[in-house]
Amino acid sequence: MKKIIADYIFWYNNYRIQSLLNWKTPQQYAVVLK
Repeated sequence: MKKIIADYIFWYNNYRIQSLLNWKTPQQYAVVLK
């Protein structure tokens, strides 16, 4: 069960990060990755 929750959190965070990056400039994108 913990594995499923961890996978979901990982997926959700990735999804949220990608949606945030969609409206950022490449310079802001680099800052987020650091």
